[in-house]
Amino acid sequence: DRRRLALQASAATVIQAAWRSTRCQMAFVGIVAATVAMQAAARRAGVSRDLRRRRARCVQIQAFVRGSAERRVRSYEQAAATRIQSRWRSARLCAALTASLAAVVVIQAAGRGVRVRRSMCLERASCIAIQAAA
Repeated sequence: DRRRLALQASAATVIQAAWRSTRCQMAFVGIVAATVAMQAAARRAGVSRDLRRRRARCVQIQAFVRGSAERRVRSYEQAAATRIQSRWRSARLCAALTASLAAVVVIQAAGRGVRVRRSMCLERASCIAIQAAA
């Protein structure tokens, strides 16, 4: 019986050691899995933060480029508007000058007409005077 008890005690010790080993291995596997999960979460957070930073930089660059293009377009539009305004003012001034010149021509013609009529009146009067004296 002693042998049998010793054998059973020895078998129980082996079983207990195997059980403890299995429990330790399972705990280790759980710790490793938790560690891997935490590392993955940390990497995800880092990648996500890096991605947000890169997106923010891209948005800034895009805004700068779009703003630059918009400013360039506005500059062209302003230059075109200035040219249109300048040509419109020039056309208005040219029309006003043409009207002024036409008015000057009319006034000059009226003045010449008055002088010619006066001159003709004087010539007529002198003709009449000459004919009356003759």
